[in-house]
Amino acid sequence: MHHWPRILAPSHFAPLVLVLYLLVAETMIRADGSEEGPAPSFTEVILPLLRAQCISCHGPDVQEGGLRLDSFDDALKGGDRGSVFASGDMANSLMIQAVSFVDPDLQMPPKNKLSDDEISLLTQWVLSGAEWTEPATVLFDENASFLQLLTSGNGNIRILKADAYSGNLAFGITPLQRDAVNIPGWDYPIRETPGPGEYRYLRMAWKKQGAGSIMLELAANGRWPEAATSAGRYVAGPNTTGWSAISVAEAAPTEWTVVTLDLWNDLGDVALTGLAPTCDAGDEAFFDAILLAPSLASLDTYEISAANPTLLDPIGDAFTDLRNPVRKAFRGERLDLWSLRPLQPSVPRTQDNLSSAKTTLEVQPLSEIIDAHVDSRLQAVGLTHSPEADKRTLLRRLYYDLTGLPPTEQEVQQFLADQSEHAYEKRVDALLASKHYGERQARLWLDVVRYADTHGYERDEFRPLMWRYRDYVVRAFNDDKPYDRFVCEQLAGDELVESSPRSSEDQDALIATGFLRLGQWDSTAAIFQEEERLRAEMLADLTNTTASAFLGLTMSCCQCHDHKFDPFLQADHYRLRAFFANTQPKDDLILSTPEEHHEIEMHNAMLDSDQLKIKDEIESLSESDSTHKAQLTEKIAQLHAARRSPELAYGAIDAGPHAPATLIFYQGDFHSPREPVEPGFLSVFDPSGSEVSAPRNNTTGRRLALAQWIVSADNPWTSRVIVNRIWQQHFGTGIVSTANDFGFSGGRPSHPELLDELALQFMASGWSIKQLHRQIVISQTYRQSSQETQAGLLHDPENRLLHRQTVRRLDAESLRDSLLSVSGLLLPYQCGPPRWPEVPEELLYAQPAILEAIEGKDEGRQQGWYAQAAELTDVRSLFLIRKRCLPIPFLQVFDLPDTTVSCARRDATVVAPQSLTLLNSPESIRCAVALADSVILQTQLQSFDSESHLDKVITFTFQTVLQRAATESELTLASDFLKRHRAHHAETYPNPIASALDQASRQAVIDLCRAMLNLNEFTYID
Repeated sequence: MHHWPRILAPSHFAPLVLVLYLLVAETMIRADGSEEGPAPSFTEVILPLLRAQCISCHGPDVQEGGLRLDSFDDALKGGDRGSVFASGDMANSLMIQAVSFVDPDLQMPPKNKLSDDEISLLTQWVLSGAEWTEPATVLFDENASFLQLLTSGNGNIRILKADAYSGNLAFGITPLQRDAVNIPGWDYPIRETPGPGEYRYLRMAWKKQGAGSIMLELAANGRWPEAATSAGRYVAGPNTTGWSAISVAEAAPTEWTVVTLDLWNDLGDVALTGLAPTCDAGDEAFFDAILLAPSLASLDTYEISAANPTLLDPIGDAFTDLRNPVRKAFRGERLDLWSLRPLQPSVPRTQDNLSSAKTTLEVQPLSEIIDAHVDSRLQAVGLTHSPEADKRTLLRRLYYDLTGLPPTEQEVQQFLADQSEHAYEKRVDALLASKHYGERQARLWLDVVRYADTHGYERDEFRPLMWRYRDYVVRAFNDDKPYDRFVCEQLAGDELVESSPRSSEDQDALIATGFLRLGQWDSTAAIFQEEERLRAEMLADLTNTTASAFLGLTMSCCQCHDHKFDPFLQADHYRLRAFFANTQPKDDLILSTPEEHHEIEMHNAMLDSDQLKIKDEIESLSESDSTHKAQLTEKIAQLHAARRSPELAYGAIDAGPHAPATLIFYQGDFHSPREPVEPGFLSVFDPSGSEVSAPRNNTTGRRLALAQWIVSADNPWTSRVIVNRIWQQHFGTGIVSTANDFGFSGGRPSHPELLDELALQFMASGWSIKQLHRQIVISQTYRQSSQETQAGLLHDPENRLLHRQTVRRLDAESLRDSLLSVSGLLLPYQCGPPRWPEVPEELLYAQPAILEAIEGKDEGRQQGWYAQAAELTDVRSLFLIRKRCLPIPFLQVFDLPDTTVSCARRDATVVAPQSLTLLNSPESIRCAVALADSVILQTQLQSFDSESHLDKVITFTFQTVLQRAATESELTLASDFLKRHRAHHAETYPNPIASALDQASRQAVIDLCRAMLNLNEFTYID
C-alpha cells in the first residue's frame, strides 16, 4: 500500500472515486502475488490498443485537445491538460482517468468506452513505468511482392521458400543488381535522435553461397553513393567492385548472419529511398528480415528466429492460431462477430407442426420454413401472425414488390374472380416472368453499386455507353442468371471469356465489367498532375463498394487504420485492393463476335469501294453536270450513313500478366506509402496471400480469384447479404437492418436461424433469385395484413418480429412510373441510351459544368443537359439519365439516393415538399391532364347535369388510380368536389365549347385526378 500517501496528496487532485477504482485495478494487477505484476508488452498489446482507439484523433494528422499519442515524447509532452501520464504514478495519469470514465468531463474514447480488460492493461502499463518501445518497420520479411519493387537491375532475383532465416520467405540474388534508387513509398528520415516516423538503425540477415563477397548499397535522397564514398555501401568479404565500401566482415558469411547498421553514424541526416542487395561473383547471395527502427531496443522487439518446421507451417485463422495477425492485433477479441460464423441449418418446430411429417429440408418448402421461424419468435412473446391481407391489397403489394408498377383494374378483377386453389401462385409466376420484373430488380441493384450515367467531380461528363451495364443487369435478373455467375461476371467477366466474344453470354460477361467503371472519374486529374491521387481514390472506392455490395462489410473503415469495431486490419483493405491493382479501364470494349466483326468489315469495305467509284465518276463530269453531281454527292452521303460499327461498351481489362505493387498508405494518405502487400482475403480467415492462377497469358487472374472466393460456399457473408437484400425488398427492413454492414456497428439479425436457412437454400437452389422471391412472397408471413393490434404494439412495437406486414411508401421511381402508368403515358421503352427530361432552367444555370456547356466552352466533353421532348421521356424512371451533379428534381424530392456511394436502403421521409410536388409539379400535372382526358373519353362525359354521369366518372377514376370502386361516401365527396371546382373554373372559362365538354368541367376533372394522385392509398403499399 505504498501508493496511499501519493494518491491522497492534496496536490494530486485525484477524485476519490478514481482512487477507489485504481486500488481495485492494482488488486487485479497483483493477483499473481507479485508486487506490481508483469508489464504487458508495449509492441504486442499497448501499441495496437493505442492505434485502434486513440491515434485517429491524437496522431500525426489530428491532435484533438492538442494531444498526440504516436510517440512517447509527445505523450509525455501532453496536450491542453498536460501530460497524459506520470510514469509509475497512476493518481496523476490523465490517461487512466479518461478511459475509466470517472470524470464526466473527461471520457475517452468518447463514444465507446474501453473494456475492463483494456483499461486494466493500460493501468498496469502505466503503473509499471509506461515503457515505450517504437516498433521496427519491416522493409522485407514475408512480403513476396517486395521483389516487384526491385525492377531496374540486370541481375536475377528470386523468392526462397526454404531455408529462410525468419518466417517462410527469403530472397536470393545474383550479380549485378543495382536496383530501385527510389522505391515507391520509401522516404524514411534517418536522424540521430529519431522522433515519430524517423529512424536510425537497419538490421538484416544475409549469407553468401560460393566465393566472393556480399554487398548492400543504400540510396539516400534518391541517389546512390559516389564511387569514392564508402558511406551507404556495406560489404562482407573481399571488395572487388572498385567502389568504396564499409567492411562488415573479412569474409562473406556462409550461414545466416545478422548485421546491424547505424545509418545516421554513416550517412547523417538523410532520407532512405532505396537499396541494392547484390554480390560480386560466384553463385548467389541471400537476404532476409530487413528491418528499420529508431532504436536498438525497437529492433530487439522484432522476433527473428531461425526457420524451423513450426515457422514453415502456414498461419491459420484467428480462431485457432495464436500467430494470426488479427488475433494479435485485437488480443483475441472481436472474434464473436455473428457474421463470421459458418452457415448453420435449423428448422424450428411450433406447436402446430411438431407432429408434422415434414421434418427435413428436402420435403419442407422454404415458404413453410420461413413461417415456422417467424411463428416460433412470435409465440415466444405471445403473438401470432396477422390475418391474410385482402386479395386486392395483396395483389397491389405483389405487383409493386416484383415489378415496381401497379396492376390494372382488369388484372385486379381477374384475380378477384379466380377462385382456383393456386390463383395466387400463378400470378406470382406470371410476374416473375414479366419483363418488368428485371427492370424493378435492376433499379434496386443499381442503388447498391452506385450507378450513374456521368463521371461526377467538377465536369461530370456524360458516359454515352454506361447504359449497356444497366441493360445487362435488367437481362440478368429477367433471365434469372445464377447470382454466383452474376457476381463473377461483374468482377472478372473479361477473365471468363477466352478470347473475343463468341456468344451473347460472352458479350454480357464483358459488359458486366462496367461494374468496375461505375465510380466517379475526375477528368481534370491529368491537367493538375493528379493521376496518382485519382487512381488511389478509384481503387479505394472500388474496394469499398465491392466489400459493401457483395460482403456487407465496411472496409472503408480500414483505409487509414485497423477497423475500430470489426476484426479487420488496415492491411485487409489493401490486400483486397491488390486484386484490382492491374485493372485498366477500356472505353471501346468490342462486343461483336469475330464473325460479326468480319461481316462488318466486309460490309464497310464494299461501301468504301462504291464511294470511290462514285468519286471517280464525279471527277469525270463536266461543270455543266451540276445536277448529276449533286445526286452523286447525296449518294456518297447515303453510303457513308450506311456504314456499320462494332458494338462498344465500357469495361475493364487486365493491363497484362504482371501487376504493380500495392502499398499500404499510412493513415490512408497516398502521399505516404508504406510496405507492399500481396492480394489476399480477410486475415481473420486466411492471413496468407491468395493462390492466383492466370486463366490466360494476358491477365493476372486476380479478379477472378477474388470473385471465386466471394461466391465460395465457405464464405459466410455473400449468400447472407443477398438474401437479406431480397428480404428487405419485401418487408421494408432486412433481417439485418443494415444491409451493407454485417459488423459489430451494424444491426443484429432479428431471425439469425432464418437468415442462415435462406442463405443455405438459396445456394442449394442454384443461386436463383427468382426462386427466393417466390418462396418469400408465397409465405404466410409476407401475405399478412398490415393492421396493427394492441398486443403487437406492446410486444413488437417496431415489427422486428414480423407480427404484421409493413406499410411502405413508394420509392421515387415507382411513384413516377405509377403516375405514367395510370395516366396512360408510359412508353414501352425497355433498353437503350438514357432519356433526358426537361428540368427548370435555373437549375441548369446553377451548375458550373452545365453552364460551361451551355456557353459552348466544354470543348465537346458532353457536360451539359440534353433535354428531349416530354413525350420521349415518358419511360420508366430506370431509363432516365442519372447525372451526378443534377439529380432529376421530381425524383430527388422522394429520396433519390446519392450515386457516389453504395446505397444499402432507400430513405423514406415524409415531408411537405413531397405533397406539394405531387400536386403542383409539371410532371404531376401532365399526368393528371392525361388521366382526366382518358376518363372523359372512356366515360363519354358531356356535362355535369346528370348525377349518374358524375358517378361514372368518379368510379372510373377510382378504378384506374386505386384499382377499386369508390365507396358511397367517396362518391358523394367527389361529386361535390367536381361541382364546386367546375363552378370555380367557370369564372375563367365562361363560354362552353359547342358539342364538347366545356373547359370548366374538364378542369374540374383534372383537379379530381390531381387530388386522387396525391392520396396516401396511391403513394403507399399496404
